[in-house]
Amino acid sequence: MGRLVQGGQPLIGGDVRAAITARSHGLPLHLDLAVSRFLEIRRTGRTPTPADFDSTFPALLARTLSDLTSEERHLLRSVALLDAFDLDLATQTAGLTHQAPARRLAERP
Repeated sequence: MGRLVQGGQPLIGGDVRAAITARSHGLPLHLDLAVSRFLEIRRTGRTPTPADFDSTFPALLARTLSDLTSEERHLLRSVALLDAFDLDLATQTAGLTHQAPARRLAERP
């Protein structure tokens, strides 16, 4: 959580927090994706605004997953219904011959 505090103050301002909270409807995954989006916008040097979070959950998810390779997308679809997995199980479930896509997917924030 230290990445969300700067100088002892919340990194995400009240107006942006309110927009994220209102859009998330309390869904933890939505909140996590919104925070990742916030940090992604900041890395570009731009200050996030409430309008940056005025999108639906599917749109936020699509934006988050847009840079996956085709193998990573296939792997994600393959393991989506599993309760838990390790690299070997994920690779086998997706029918892949190497672990690289599973490793890249597992290492994503």
